[in-house]
Amino acid sequence: MSTRPRALWRSVLDNLRVGLTAGVLAGMVATLGDAIITIARTRGHLPFGVTLRLLPTALTLGLILGGLLGVAQGVVLAIALGRRTARWLTEADEPDAGASLVGDSDETTAFTPSHDDEPRPRYWAITPYLWAGALWLAGFMFFVPRMMRSNMRRFNARELIAGRSAVQALVLAAALTLVGVLVVRAVRLLGRLLRRMDTANPFASPGAALFVLLFPVVAVGAIVLYVVGAKASQASSLAALRQSFPPQLTGYVLALVLLDLAALRLLAGGLALVPARFAQRRRPILAGGAATLTLVALASLLWWGGHPRVKILTEVGSPAMQAAVGLVHKLTDFDRDGVGMLLGENDCKPFDRHVHPGAVDIPDNGVDENCWGGDLSAKTLTLPPGQSAPVPPEFRRPYNVLLITVDTVRFDHTGMGGYKDRTGRDTTPNLDRLATESVVFNDVHAPSAGTMASMPAILTSKFFHSGIALGPDRPHKGPLILPENRLIGEVMKDAGYRTGAIVTHDYFVDWGTDQGIDDYDQDIASGPRDPYLVTSNTVTDKALAWIAANAGRKWFLWAHYLDPHGRYVAHPDKSFGNTEEDIYDGELYFTDKHIGRLLDSMRKNPGLWANTLIIVTSDHGDGFNEHGIINHAVALYREIISVPLIIRVPELSPRISDQLATPLDVLPTIAELVGAPIGRRVEGMSLVGPIFYGKTDPARVVFSETNLPVPQRAAITKDWKIIGNIRSNTYQLFDRRNDPWEKNNVYSTSPAAARDMQHKLQEWLDRLFFARDEQSNQSFRQARANFVDAVPASAHKVPATWMDAIELVGWEANPPPPWPKDAKPVITVYFRSMRTIAESLRLELMVSGDHPIGPDGKPQNYWPSSSASIVFGGGFAATSSWRPGDIVRESLPLEIRPDFPLTWADLRLRLTDDASATHTVQPKAGALVNDWVPLGTITLGDGKPGTPAVVLPALMPPPGSPGAPNPGGPGGPGAPAPSTGPAPSAAPIPPTPAKVAPKAAPPALVTPKKGIGAKRPR
Repeated sequence: MSTRPRALWRSVLDNLRVGLTAGVLAGMVATLGDAIITIARTRGHLPFGVTLRLLPTALTLGLILGGLLGVAQGVVLAIALGRRTARWLTEADEPDAGASLVGDSDETTAFTPSHDDEPRPRYWAITPYLWAGALWLAGFMFFVPRMMRSNMRRFNARELIAGRSAVQALVLAAALTLVGVLVVRAVRLLGRLLRRMDTANPFASPGAALFVLLFPVVAVGAIVLYVVGAKASQASSLAALRQSFPPQLTGYVLALVLLDLAALRLLAGGLALVPARFAQRRRPILAGGAATLTLVALASLLWWGGHPRVKILTEVGSPAMQAAVGLVHKLTDFDRDGVGMLLGENDCKPFDRHVHPGAVDIPDNGVDENCWGGDLSAKTLTLPPGQSAPVPPEFRRPYNVLLITVDTVRFDHTGMGGYKDRTGRDTTPNLDRLATESVVFNDVHAPSAGTMASMPAILTSKFFHSGIALGPDRPHKGPLILPENRLIGEVMKDAGYRTGAIVTHDYFVDWGTDQGIDDYDQDIASGPRDPYLVTSNTVTDKALAWIAANAGRKWFLWAHYLDPHGRYVAHPDKSFGNTEEDIYDGELYFTDKHIGRLLDSMRKNPGLWANTLIIVTSDHGDGFNEHGIINHAVALYREIISVPLIIRVPELSPRISDQLATPLDVLPTIAELVGAPIGRRVEGMSLVGPIFYGKTDPARVVFSETNLPVPQRAAITKDWKIIGNIRSNTYQLFDRRNDPWEKNNVYSTSPAAARDMQHKLQEWLDRLFFARDEQSNQSFRQARANFVDAVPASAHKVPATWMDAIELVGWEANPPPPWPKDAKPVITVYFRSMRTIAESLRLELMVSGDHPIGPDGKPQNYWPSSSASIVFGGGFAATSSWRPGDIVRESLPLEIRPDFPLTWADLRLRLTDDASATHTVQPKAGALVNDWVPLGTITLGDGKPGTPAVVLPALMPPPGSPGAPNPGGPGGPGAPAPSTGPAPSAAPIPPTPAKVAPKAAPPALVTPKKGIGAKRPR
């Protein structure tokens, strides 16, 4: 090899090696620092063992992130730092064939550090500006959020906040620019004074040229985000910035860049990973270090990183580590079932997409689909009986009912929750006064972690994600609540009540929550979305006016107070401080004041007060970083789902109940107190027993759910609470007796309790999934068009079976044959389930015709037309959810091309695997055509007198007879020769009666909606 190619190749390898090494070192150091910050920010006791597991896991995740950065930058350096770039940067007179970031012992390369007697490279001229840009960006991103937060606390008008923030951002940018000028001069002066400072200067490396555009681009983007975005998003740009660029992630990226540049510079300056005095042992030392790092990485991926507490810290505490965990998940999810192999996800069959943690375990089929360690028994799927007790005769009255729901109330921030005793803050004096006249439940858990899922659950006593019938999504809002549901308004109206509602959140506008409500006041919610809107005073005014207008009749009023929901607004009459938690407490105080005004007005009317049931509860709480979470909706910890529940029955002695409860209990409790039949099975239970008799059910289990950012489900008893991440198959178990604030995950150290709670959680999920009540199961409601009682007598019978589990029992077409050449018929196929299976098969139809011999001497196929390959019911009637004996229908559209040259066409069917839609499931059939089951030959056009519209495969003439099908062509059996015109004459054969007699008229052929494309959700 000549000298020039050898030098060029050596240059490429050197740059690849240096780029990769620098990236890996920077990634590990930056992620290790990120883990230390995560540990420091974690509130509560963090066991030393968790720290020991977290640090090597962070090192491993940093190795992954840094490795990606290193590979990318090594390639770029090898390409970019070529001959011309080297010559321009260094002004070398005799440039080598390639430029390397690494110095050589025999010759001084272009990138060796400059010494006193050497001219500086041309690149040095931009180094001061890089320093100035870095400091400018850091100052801008540090000060602007604080200025905006200060404006938000001082002012409520969004225009004023946006205007002041924009002006302040521009002034700050100008001031930082002046500071940047001074920084440029200072760096130049230091460069003259300390000629050898380049080795420790991260911006004195030629590799920094690759990042020279980073700072102006980010700076311009930041100005646009803060200045323009402040107006466009009504002063919500701070929240958008914090969500898109979390401060910890922003700091991590900046630290990674600076560490990477410093590593590039130090390596280019001759810094060796192993000191020179160990030169002879360098390779063994490096090999030993690499082996140690590999063992640490394997232990972290296989064991340490899967520890429940470590997994939560990496997924919640650090955005950077969360990204690395997501990458590991994608790389190890070989069968694409949503569960990987490493970091505790533990897919027990990584190449079987039907078996994984979180899969549906088919009852009693002998297969452990969910990796639980045993098959599900159908005996566990029965709904546990609820607790009920009669209302004492003296309390059976035609009460008025006032239901107050207050958005975002943490029970532990109320006086009845002990907040005043712990902190001295009296946030809820009026609710506390009501509590002294009522039954207070002190162990209540919201059905979900956010308003969108929790409020419909309260109004229906059904779980939003696992039981409410939902329609299409609405723009920027939740899916429509369909009339099939039965809401509390309907229950009360059917009981003879005048019903009213006052709603404040824009979710409630045209959502379906007005069902059964005579007077649905959504004026407050109908305006433009404004997170700073103050509404409690208006809600009380409207409630008092409505009660006054309906005096003299039996009424039910639901009033929803929104103000404690973020964004928090400071109120002038009470301030607890300037932090987010302080302002939240002020919001509680403000809302409580106006609820007190409503209650005081009612107290002043003795007849009204003596005859009104009052129920107060909330949809969820809020997090203030107790578990690394700000806000709500994304977790099921105590601070987010522990809410108050006050039930005031006139003349009943007050008490505090330890009964484990949920706001789902509100509907059945009200219904039993006023004697209103619900008419449906609900998930909540009546609390009449605890209210009147002090009776409690110590064995009760309540549940909570959220789908943000991933599906999570929780089961709670008096002693334990388990939270399961459905996607990653990780669990957290908390000892509620000894750890009420849920700081220590004991899932690994309490195996008996963990297994018992996991069973309770799994039984609940399975019960909801397999329930075939379309009114309480969203999955079955969407699939009900696919499950029928009988096969229509008019259906054509073509026998075939698949997997000894699915039987083809008939098909029919709408319109019926014969079809014109441009017909677009809908084919409906009927199947019977013989046994349960775990597979979700896809269905496909094809129509085609075959010419026996073409010009080339081979059989010819004419214009086949295929339907889309679909999962039954769009996934909501998947074959994996069929029960033995189910009769399932599916409809698919077909199209006959106008230029189809024949007067007949073959109709065929096949089932394929859900994963690929290409692997055909082999049927057991009498006439099989290249994996397709022939359904029949259809006459096209008007047909001739006596010609059957459909000829079934079993009725075909034997091969070799006149008009018989061509067995050698693609059509195979069932494709008659078309050269003589239409299909052979035969008398129409009446269809065989269905095996199951229809209970009513045959159902109309309808085409269910397609495109959902997923299995039935749990």
